[in-house]
Amino acid sequence: MRDLARKTVEFVMLGSLYLVMTIALIYVNAWIVSDLFPYAATLTMLQMIFCAISSAGLVYGFKVASVPNRAELRVMSRKFVVLGFFYAVYLWGSNLAYKYLEVGFIQILKPLGGFMIYLTLLRHGYETLSTWKALNMIAIFGAVSIASCGQDEIGAFSWVGVSVLLSSLVANSCYYTLLQYLLQPQDDDTKQTVRLNPLTTMLLVGPSAALWLFCVAVSTEWSQKHFEWTLPTWVLLLDCALAFGLNISIMYMLKAFSALTYALCGYGKDVCFRAVL
Repeated sequence: MRDLARKTVEFVMLGSLYLVMTIALIYVNAWIVSDLFPYAATLTMLQMIFCAISSAGLVYGFKVASVPNRAELRVMSRKFVVLGFFYAVYLWGSNLAYKYLEVGFIQILKPLGGFMIYLTLLRHGYETLSTWKALNMIAIFGAVSIASCGQDEIGAFSWVGVSVLLSSLVANSCYYTLLQYLLQPQDDDTKQTVRLNPLTTMLLVGPSAALWLFCVAVSTEWSQKHFEWTLPTWVLLLDCALAFGLNISIMYMLKAFSALTYALCGYGKDVCFRAVL
């Protein structure tokens, strides 16, 4: 009973933090990309650099979390290159979509990400197929499909925007599946035994994702003749702080629960977002 109460309190705290951070970041990102600084790759690269530096400060400066030894990190290095790639695609694509689609339409399509996460977890054996889970996902998928028909009320339809967003959601499902594998212990002794904490994971994911985003920014944004730094420092710091808080809350949720729990919280976020939209 105590364990159940502790888990419930932990879920409510992490879920509440996630909802506050993600809704705030959605509005700030949409404002920045649409009105202030239309360079999604550069923005998300700076977010990842900030997250990595903040995590390093907490781990090495304040000793909030332990750091794996060099042998363990060497074993994990390849996984973090792949993890950083998936996360970079997700961050870049989800922010770039704001240039082509209205915020309301993006939030209608984003619940498809939970369905994709569930399928990816099934594919890799981290979730089991059950009737109630399948029916819930099908019901959500159907509701999203019906809601998407009302695009006239939420802005112009763009195939480019939809393609970018869906690609980012596929990358997101791969990212969170691999992240769950790294954060949670596995019963199978043949699998990787090194497990990381959320801060250390962010410390390692941040530079990898930033490197991939740097490549995208150089090739697609910095090469433009009209590239100009128009983002106020205080706005950038606010955006980066929200991104750090959101990433850490998600990683703690994955470590304590699962990627599927995160996906279900995402649906709660969509309900709250639609209520205040």
